[in-house]
Amino acid sequence: MTETPRPIRRALISVSAKQGIVDFARSLHQHGVELLSTGGTAKLIAEAGLPVAEIADYTRAIGEVCRSTGAAGSSGGEGYRLISNAGASGVQEVPHLHVHVLGGRV
Repeated sequence: MTETPRPIRRALISVSAKQGIVDFARSLHQHGVELLSTGGTAKLIAEAGLPVAEIADYTRAIGEVCRSTGAAGSSGGEGYRLISNAGASGVQEVPHLHVHVLGGRV
């Protein structure tokens, strides 16, 4: 049985050697791929005029959701647990940032 290839929708780009990375990011963007990146790489991509989200914004968002729902200790809750699935053993067919937020008694 042959599986139908799935299109790339999002790409996380994080490199120390940045030569050629803007051209690579531009090509991904032209193919409709959402760009995620880290620190200096995100800055370089943004300076080239490409839309890019910093991965730190995604991880910060988890804390904000937990605070707004009252799960975080800082908002009067008792805290929360994050579970992240990764790879085939984590039941991921397409690698991506995926977390479950568990609050209250579990």
